[in-house]
Amino acid sequence: MLILKKQLHPLRAASALAAFLVLALLLRFNETTVTVLNSALSILAQLMVIGPLQGVFSCLRFLSTWPMLVLDSLLWAAFLWFLNFRLGAVWSLIVQGLLALLALLTSLLVSLTFAGGMAAVQTMPDVGLVLLAQLCLQIDHIVVRRLSDQGHKKAVCQTLLVLFWLGAALAQVALANVDGLSALGAWLLAYWFYQKTARAYLRRAAHWQKQFQVDGQI
Repeated sequence: MLILKKQLHPLRAASALAAFLVLALLLRFNETTVTVLNSALSILAQLMVIGPLQGVFSCLRFLSTWPMLVLDSLLWAAFLWFLNFRLGAVWSLIVQGLLALLALLTSLLVSLTFAGGMAAVQTMPDVGLVLLAQLCLQIDHIVVRRLSDQGHKKAVCQTLLVLFWLGAALAQVALANVDGLSALGAWLLAYWFYQKTARAYLRRAAHWQKQFQVDGQI
């Protein structure tokens, strides 16, 4: 099975969704505390990317842009297809597309203002970071967690995935003026959505395979 039941945590998913909704409401009503926290996170991120690692953060920012995320999603789906998880490959692409639409819709609801004309003043969550987080979660749950614990391979790979996403988030905050709390919201939304869609796959994969006549493992 592509997804293991023990990897799903309904309570954590519900907590992530609740935290995301609270964060979205605070940003929507532009609470002073939120503004101050966003400014502090922006200054901190800018200080962290200055120096010898600036080139690394520039690369991470590039890797979290739309064209690269589309390419990465296609390569990941091709990898699953090559492993004979054809239904899983299609599921992965559909999930990425649905998550992008959900993130865009949420961002409009949170940031749309009519003061001085209709405009969106911010992104909440940042769509690129949402899709990158979802991709990291899929790689972690489908590949990394199946690795042997010998030599701490699993821990090392998970740490690298977390550092990769955090580096991309810092790069977006420092170099692309993304709000720090928007980056946090991206992770929360991606985690909840992955847990939700993974549970749906676990329950319905056999039915989908029969209905759509897709070959391969599920």
